[in-house]
Amino acid sequence: MTEDYQEDLPGAIAVSPMAYRTTQSSRFIWQKLIFRVLMISGISVILLTLGAGVGYTFLAQPVVLNFEPAPDELTLHGGVWHPKIGGNFLLLPGRYEIKAKKSGYESFTETIKVQRGETTEFRFNLTPFPGLLSVEGINSETKQPLTGGKIKIDGRSVGKLPLNRLEIVAGSHQLQIIIPRYLALETTIDIAGKNLEQRLTLEMQRAWSVVQIPQGPEQARVIVDGIDSGFIPTDFEHDAGTCRVVVEKDGYKPWSTEFELMPGETKVLPKIELEPAAGGVAVRTDPDGALIQVNSEFNGLSPTFIHVSPNTPHEINVLKPGFQPATQRITVASNQTEHIDLKLIPIIGIVELDVVPSDSEIFVDGLLQNKPGPFSMTAIQHSIIVRRAGYQEVKRSVIANADYPLYLRIKLTPKSSVVSQLPEEVATKDGYRLKLIRPEESFFLGSGKQELNRRSNESLRKIKLERPFMIGIHEVTNSDFSQFNQSYDSTRGLNGDNQPVVNVSWDEAALYCNWLSKKEDLPPAYSKRDGKIVAATPMNTGYRLPSEAEWAYCLKSVSTTAGPYYWGTDWPPKEKQGNVADKSADHLGIRTVADYDDGYIQTAPVATFKADGNGLFDMVGNVAEWCHDYYGIYNYKPNDIVLDPLGPEYGIHHVVRGSSWRHGTSTQLRLAYRDYSNDKRDDIGFRVCRYVIPIEPDSSE
Repeated sequence: MTEDYQEDLPGAIAVSPMAYRTTQSSRFIWQKLIFRVLMISGISVILLTLGAGVGYTFLAQPVVLNFEPAPDELTLHGGVWHPKIGGNFLLLPGRYEIKAKKSGYESFTETIKVQRGETTEFRFNLTPFPGLLSVEGINSETKQPLTGGKIKIDGRSVGKLPLNRLEIVAGSHQLQIIIPRYLALETTIDIAGKNLEQRLTLEMQRAWSVVQIPQGPEQARVIVDGIDSGFIPTDFEHDAGTCRVVVEKDGYKPWSTEFELMPGETKVLPKIELEPAAGGVAVRTDPDGALIQVNSEFNGLSPTFIHVSPNTPHEINVLKPGFQPATQRITVASNQTEHIDLKLIPIIGIVELDVVPSDSEIFVDGLLQNKPGPFSMTAIQHSIIVRRAGYQEVKRSVIANADYPLYLRIKLTPKSSVVSQLPEEVATKDGYRLKLIRPEESFFLGSGKQELNRRSNESLRKIKLERPFMIGIHEVTNSDFSQFNQSYDSTRGLNGDNQPVVNVSWDEAALYCNWLSKKEDLPPAYSKRDGKIVAATPMNTGYRLPSEAEWAYCLKSVSTTAGPYYWGTDWPPKEKQGNVADKSADHLGIRTVADYDDGYIQTAPVATFKADGNGLFDMVGNVAEWCHDYYGIYNYKPNDIVLDPLGPEYGIHHVVRGSSWRHGTSTQLRLAYRDYSNDKRDDIGFRVCRYVIPIEPDSSE
């Protein structure tokens, strides 16, 4: 067909098909075209990138992220780009989530908000994992491990010894270890955390002391604080404080010593030498309480036992007011005892009374008489009280005379309404406040034989208080007492202005009362006689110490139960009843009330605890209190009623009533607990008292 076509076109040029090939010049043109396109695209991308970078830089904020410590890994989430330049991030405004990780620390996640403005700095602290604490306690001397007790960290109980791998937050903490019979240990510990275990071995100092008696007579018996403790040689443990040791052996004089022990102390006593025993004289008199002299030297009151040099004559004199003196001469062999039993002969006088109204009640030495007289009395001072309903009572002190009768005419005067008009509360010129007490019913002082934990000096007496009295609402404070004695110091830890004054003797307390009386023009309740402080007779309206009966009445009259304690029968007390020896005083080596915490190791400021029903504070705990009375032990007479007793006429010790911050036993915290002393103590204080109505003198015709 091609050939036919070519033939039909004259002069046509024949064209033959061949394979297509590109020439070199056209390939170059294409390459050049592509290069230009790519160059233009690249330049465009660079220009766009530079433009975007310039725009980001213009809009972004420098952000500084400071971590303590620096994390091992840090990531940011949020936004489109997180460039970092020179340690700072450039971030667009907005919210970002930060995540950080470091070995030994908890993972950290925090959201931050970046705002337009100046450079923003964020500071973060990584929290280390808790540390693991193990604590072992050992005896500082034997190095033996200790178990039990209580471990506190930052005041919170965490366990007992030994303590194993306790998780505890890293940082500084206060560690306290309390274990019975050891001094409490307090120290600061630094916990590294990061799951690292720290082991502490702490030496505990014993709170008790050790006394050693290595040398002395063979088979000599050792008595410690009245308790048989074996034979020499011996050693024994003893709580810190006063220790009294007596060594006895048949045929020898007892040897004794008393000393103070410090916590952890080991005391070695020197070799003990006993002297051959002297002779002994046991003296009993009827009645008791006679003054005994041996060769003109005072040797106590009957009944008594006296050691005398053997094989030597001795003169024994027995003296008692109102009785004829008695004398005996005696010689005693070595290590032998002689007995003297004397019935004293009373010196009798006659006292006759003429009383108006004639039907008035007459009390002699507190006992109601069933006849108007005459009365046969021993020749000593006696108290006579005459009273009748609606009349002011009259009280007289008389001494019968054996040579002639004593005649007294007593005329009662109608009682005024003075008592009803008395204020319920008064204050001294220095601001010390006293509460009026109007005694009503009679009461028993002491405790019955069936009472648990009673003491033998708590014999029962039936008491009737007739005279109203004022008594301090709280104990006398250091601030109060310093106005009387500016140089006085109750000693370190006990001398706060509002703490009760302590370490005062009975004489000092009595002189303080006289000082108060003088400031208010009241008669002094005490005077000095033969170098001793003695009470006025009859007692006037001056400031004085409360009698034991008044003190006990104030406490018992507001006790709401028949139990032995102020709060009832439960032991230990379930609530804070006062400042007594609680668990915070365990380290002092004294007996404490288990699981009881009143918040004070020693004395508390007065009136810290709730007042009782009479409006009086601290009748339970804080400090024990001096009473007016000489200390004595009384016989139980169920049919007798004793009126307004002020105690024995003479004695060596004075009564101490009430519990203190050192008392923590079920015996010491009872209502009936009574103590005595003739020396000052760091847990004895006092409060003041006074009668408010003077005794009317008798009218004689």
